[in-house]
Amino acid sequence: MKIKKIDAAKRQLDTAIQLWFQEADAVSVHTLVYAAYEIIHVVSKRRGRKETLIFDSEIVRPDAKALWAQITKGSANFFKHAKDDFDAEIDFDPTISESFIAMSIFGLDLCGEPRSLFSAAFFLWLMIHKPDLFTDDASRRINDLVGVKPKGLLNLSRTEFLKRFIEVNSRTARK
Repeated sequence: MKIKKIDAAKRQLDTAIQLWFQEADAVSVHTLVYAAYEIIHVVSKRRGRKETLIFDSEIVRPDAKALWAQITKGSANFFKHAKDDFDAEIDFDPTISESFIAMSIFGLDLCGEPRSLFSAAFFLWLMIHKPDLFTDDASRRINDLVGVKPKGLLNLSRTEFLKRFIEVNSRTARK
């Protein structure tokens, strides 16, 4: 089976998003999305990305780079390696995976890669549930896109949200 790095990352990301919507194991979600993000980070940089993502954020002071690396890479490295800390434990915040998912999608956008159905669903969910992260213009575009006020979608579980998103998307695609 031959596969390009970017395609592997896209598949890992889509699987991570699907598991996230299913509210499946948070460690598995994070490990998958982190693996995807690492590839997307490098590929987007090599393709000429000018914007910063998580690892190369310009908002981090030079003297805080080591701390930033520990914060952003610590959980994923903990989940992948055990050579020096085989009996350790970690205090893991699974919401960090949402940042890695969002920045992975953004990185793919910057590479000119089309958004998958799952990436589109995640961004819509994020814009509805965390609207303070986005501009008013982005929120208006969501209203136009789904034809319903985002607040009407707030009460759906993540699993039900993805199911409805796929249903609406398949109906729209058939038209």
